[in-house]
Amino acid sequence: MIMNHLKRQPTLSLLLLGPKNSGKSELIKILKEQEGPRILHIDLGMHNTSSPALMAQQLHKQARKLPEVVGMQFLSALASQLGPVSKLYALFNSESDNTAILAAAVPGEKLVNAFMADVFPPYTATNLTAIIDAYNTILNNLPPGQTKPVIVIDEANALQLWKSKDSVALKQFLEFLKRSCKQYHTAHVILASSEFFMISWLQKQGYDANSRDDQVLGDLTSAEAFVYLCGGKVLNRWGTEEDWPGLIAQSAETLGLGVTPEDWKKVWSVCGGNIHLLKVCVGYAKQCNSWEKGVA
Repeated sequence: MIMNHLKRQPTLSLLLLGPKNSGKSELIKILKEQEGPRILHIDLGMHNTSSPALMAQQLHKQARKLPEVVGMQFLSALASQLGPVSKLYALFNSESDNTAILAAAVPGEKLVNAFMADVFPPYTATNLTAIIDAYNTILNNLPPGQTKPVIVIDEANALQLWKSKDSVALKQFLEFLKRSCKQYHTAHVILASSEFFMISWLQKQGYDANSRDDQVLGDLTSAEAFVYLCGGKVLNRWGTEEDWPGLIAQSAETLGLGVTPEDWKKVWSVCGGNIHLLKVCVGYAKQCNSWEKGVA
């Protein structure tokens, strides 16, 4: 499923949802093994990214993989574009014997360091706007047919930790992810989370369904599915309870219908714990103004 998604031109960001132990982590591990440096993996569960500066640090670390993704031909063209003042240009045009460096199939440490100095200088490591601009400099100049990097934001629900004063920066970061995939087709984006209310949160941030392909790994239990549909208390990643309004709260029509025990039995018998089917069922119930017709 995901490998086929990554073989195509980037269009929709992939939102991977699933309960704990549903295989998300294993899937991302397999992707990293198969795709190597192409996967720019930022695990928000392992690294503190609770501010724009901390997110910039992680993006800066992942940028060191880009030279291997873009390849030697691109780096040579970039060196010529940057001109004699750049460190890349100095390496590619040195009078000393750089044959081994330039003939290598994979960019070595010297080339990576020169690339970082030219495109991702130290100040970008704590400046989110600057590092997004630096990424765009590379991504927007990838030639046709070039393999596109894959930006993976693991435990994406941790983005909700950003403070209200950082709301503009958060929107900027999410717009960068969304537009890189949907508008400019320069990078694949995968968001992974075990918290199903990420769907409504992303929606509120402007990362709507037209920009995402939501995929579910594993099924919810009956109790989890009921809360997902009707609302209730859910545990976040820190083990504390939060209110989830439920899918029915997303429209006045379904909220007005309510869900009786008999309605739930019908929905569960057809949809089970499949998040996608539950979403489809809600859509049909809204159109038909009936749960019975919605699951028919």
